[in-house]
Amino acid sequence: VKDQIIVASGAAKPSFADEPGVSSWAKEAIAALTEAGIIKGYEDGSIRPKEKITRAEIASIVANFVK
Repeated sequence: VKDQIIVASGAAKPSFADEPGVSSWAKEAIAALTEAGIIKGYEDGSIRPKEKITRAEIASIVANFVK
């Protein structure tokens, strides 16, 4: 799937290329989700904080959450 968010179990918190675009209220949640391995970001090293999330991306996040 083109530009689908990548999720990985047990991943360390990466530094996202577009991290300065993340709203201050969301930074802690993104860090926690990344450290828990629920989200990883995109292959290009971004998190795309201003883009809409797809159903496939939500499904990946939910699947990783219930693992």
